[in-house]
Amino acid sequence: MFIFPSPVTGAWKAALVNTHLHGDKILTFETGHFAFMWSKLARKIGLHPEIIEGDWR
Repeated sequence: MFIFPSPVTGAWKAALVNTHLHGDKILTFETGHFAFMWSKLARKIGLHPEIIEGDWR
């Protein structure tokens, strides 16, 4: 078991910051609200997401 004392976005940020370098390109899917937020967070920390668009349904 692992306890991470932060909201979900804090865990997302930790995952991105600890696995990528500033300026890295990443591949994300636009399949819903959480996927949209993931790519938005990646941009905020200096990554360059390439978004594959899809149907949210």
